Amino acid sequence: MINVILFSFYRYKLIVHFRFLFLICLISSNAFSQDILVEWQNKSNKDINNNNPTLEIKKIFKSENIERKLEEVCESYYVDENESFSEEQANKILDIILSTIGASKRFVLKACKNTSNAFATTKNGIRYIIYDKEFMEEIDSNINYWFNMWVLAHEVGHHINGHVLAPDLSIEDRRWEELEADKFAGFVLAKLGATLSQASSPLDKLNHPEEDNLKSRYPSKLKRLDAVKQGFNNAIGIPTFYKKTLFNSAEEYFYSAYEKGIYKDYYAAISDYTKAIELNPNYAMAFYNRGVIKNELKDYERSIQDYNSAIELNPNYSMAYYNRGLIKDNLGDQSGALADYTKAIEIYPEDPIAFYNRGIIYKNKEQYYKAITDYTDAIQLNPNYAEAYHNRGVIKNILKNYKGAIEDYNKSINLNPNRIALNNRGISKNNIEDYYGAILDYNKAIEIDSDYADAYANRGISKYYIENKKGACDDWNKAIELGFNNAKQWVEDQCN
Repeated sequence: MINVILFSFYRYKLIVHFRFLFLICLISSNAFSQDILVEWQNKSNKDINNNNPTLEIKKIFKSENIERKLEEVCESYYVDENESFSEEQANKILDIILSTIGASKRFVLKACKNTSNAFATTKNGIRYIIYDKEFMEEIDSNINYWFNMWVLAHEVGHHINGHVLAPDLSIEDRRWEELEADKFAGFVLAKLGATLSQASSPLDKLNHPEEDNLKSRYPSKLKRLDAVKQGFNNAIGIPTFYKKTLFNSAEEYFYSAYEKGIYKDYYAAISDYTKAIELNPNYAMAFYNRGVIKNELKDYERSIQDYNSAIELNPNYSMAYYNRGLIKDNLGDQSGALADYTKAIEIYPEDPIAFYNRGIIYKNKEQYYKAITDYTDAIQLNPNYAEAYHNRGVIKNILKNYKGAIEDYNKSINLNPNRIALNNRGISKNNIEDYYGAILDYNKAIEIDSDYADAYANRGISKYYIENKKGACDDWNKAIELGFNNAKQWVEDQCN
């Protein structure tokens, strides 16, 4: 009889939560890489005996950007939608506003579907202007020009004035911020050539109380008109909205580095992050992002050094612990990785990917019940986590809980049908002697990938158990043709 089964285990090695929206994120999809793990299942010892197989590790760094964190406020445009209006055009419109005060961009410009015009927000310490493409396209086409420019200038004004835009801000503070942003909008429109009437008329279309209302987050219309007028009149003299400081300059370098990172100009991005750090040595986020860039350049030791610096400045920086742990894991320091993943989870226990990756460490350390606990936690946080169901199924199979493994594989396959999950479900079915069910799974895996050597080898084993020797030999020969050399001994012993 045959005592060999091939077994695959997903490795979900993601550097996640990148503060600068850069990288390939992750974001928002759940990309993964896998290691091919060859394991032995001793069904019988009387026909074919083999030496212990080797572990072939295929590590692929993938990255997910923080844009998935924006999903709460932003439904992103797909790349192929509304290609008539580009990000470059949006940036040019933004530059018109910033040029009125001689400032550089200190926030991220992000096109989103579910907004009617534009709004300022912050997410995980990063400032954003969220905009609708049609809104920007109207500005570009001189449609509703002054109204739309007023709205955009008002939102930019929030960032220029350093407003935190926090949801728990007091109503009084929020009304004060609105007046400052109104004042900035009036200033910008005056600089762009609008009349006072054109700078004030947008307020006729906006929702705000006609008189002071202590329950409203917005000031009265009269106060807002007065703020616009003040800004408009200030445009005649020296700008009072923007003063160049070391902090402002550091932020400008930070966002410049972010944009260079988007376009994979990594060395220039590192240079700008370094300048930001020189201007503000306590800039934890700049250390963190520079560490991410260095990781992309495979400069792992210096990447870890930057994560160390970020953590020293901010001991609760969960993402820095996570990413440092990921690099340690890939450098073979599993104990260090385990400690960092655990710290990241302690600080932020809502991230399913951290539980997932720690589960991989526990699996590698043969601490299988801890691994199951982590995958269960990951699934509770994300009930659609196909890879977590899959890996929990792998652990259950190792523990010989074959029916439990099949249940997890079923859920994984329902969420994300793929060759690896089908192959592994076939293994568990084989282990409960459901050979025909196993063969059906291997058939489906081969339909997805006709060059999947593992599935041919495993299907041959199941065929061998149902005494279809010719079919088994055909599959093993095909597996050998595709590079699975372990099957050579099987063919020599059983097929000649």
